[in-house]
Amino acid sequence: MHNRLRGIMIGFAFILATGCRTATLFLDSGLPEVYPALDEPAATLAAQRTQTMAARLPAALSETPMPETVDLNETGIPCAYVWDTQPLPEETALVQVAFRNNSLGRAEVWAEAYGERCINVDTKNTVGGFSILQTDVYVRMTVLDMEDQDSLGRLLAQIIRTLTDLPEDSFPGTQTGYVGVEFSQDGEVLNLWFLLNDAKEVFEEGLRDAALLNALR
Repeated sequence: MHNRLRGIMIGFAFILATGCRTATLFLDSGLPEVYPALDEPAATLAAQRTQTMAARLPAALSETPMPETVDLNETGIPCAYVWDTQPLPEETALVQVAFRNNSLGRAEVWAEAYGERCINVDTKNTVGGFSILQTDVYVRMTVLDMEDQDSLGRLLAQIIRTLTDLPEDSFPGTQTGYVGVEFSQDGEVLNLWFLLNDAKEVFEEGLRDAALLNALR
């Protein structure tokens, strides 16, 4: 952990030394894109995700032990920790099968790891791999009537039940992740972003239909 903190301090020192050019350094780092450019609804969902994780960042750093990805004492390589995402093909296949088996085959669904990697400040390459904090699941569905909140709530209940019925060790990470749900009809979009644990709790309390939908907005 001390080495990890030292790595973060080195990264911050590098940021202070280089000024605003650091943002360009990481944005232009040449790291491969996981997904193509987002359309407007998906970008809105991604913005919600960013805001939520930014609010939780201090707790995540102070309360959740993160695996070390580099030992500066052994490698001598200066690097800066950055939050990043990574596709999870096997977990995506798992949830896709589960959705098809629960009459949700028309949904687009995928799993994505959220965590940190340490970027070499000179070469901009990843040092020591990717450390997964949590797995987030994304769901997109086209619906028949966006005004029918009871119907949307029933679809949401199916999604929650499908995900919570999976084995607890289905997804990598040190904590439970988020679920992003996008309902759409003819250009109208409703985005939901919630912790899977929170959804499980309100579901077990007996909330259904529109009440479940509104509880997770």
